[in-house]
Amino acid sequence: MWSPRLSRIAPAFIVPLAVIAGTQGVWASPPGDLQPLGPSLPSCNAAAPDTRGAHVCWVTPLRPGWQASTGEWIVVRLGDAEAVDPTNPDAAQTLCEAFQAAIVATITLDGQSLPVDTIPCELHPGSGGNPDVWFVDWRALSQPLTPGQHTFSASWFFTQTVSGVANAGDTSVFPTQTLTVIPKG
Repeated sequence: MWSPRLSRIAPAFIVPLAVIAGTQGVWASPPGDLQPLGPSLPSCNAAAPDTRGAHVCWVTPLRPGWQASTGEWIVVRLGDAEAVDPTNPDAAQTLCEAFQAAIVATITLDGQSLPVDTIPCELHPGSGGNPDVWFVDWRALSQPLTPGQHTFSASWFFTQTVSGVANAGDTSVFPTQTLTVIPKG
C-alpha cells in the first residue's frame, strides 16, 4: 500500500545506501593498471613511502624481507632487464623479446597459482651512470592478505630456446620468499 509518508522517507534511506555501496566497491576494487612501477608503486617493506591511499605495493622472489599491511594489494613481480650496449644497441631489445616470447611464468602465493600478466619489453632510460635497459616483466596481483606470514614463489618455463640462457623445456625456479602482513595501525 502506497503512503505519502513512506515515499518521503524511502529516498532518505536509498541515497545513503547507494553512497555506502558505491564507496565499498571502490575500496574493494583491485588496482586497474599494473604498468607503472616507478615511484608511484612502492616495494612492500617497512621503509616504503606513503602511497597516500594507493594501498598497493610489490614484492619479488629475488630479495627477502618483505612486509605489507592489511588492506594492501600485493603485486608479485619478476622481470628481466637487458642493458643496452652502445656498440650493439639492438642486441638488448632482441634478447628481451626472446625472453618475452619463450617464457611462461608461474607465480604462487601460499601455494596457490595466481594469474600472471606479461608486461611486454620496453626501453627504460638509464640514470645515475647506469645504461638504458630493455625490460620485460611478469606480474601477478593478490588481494589484500590476512595478518601473518605468507609465502610466494615464481618460476619460468622456457617454451623455446634462448641462446646462451636456456633450452626449450628448461625451468628456472626462484627462491621462495616470505611476506609478513601486519595489521594496519
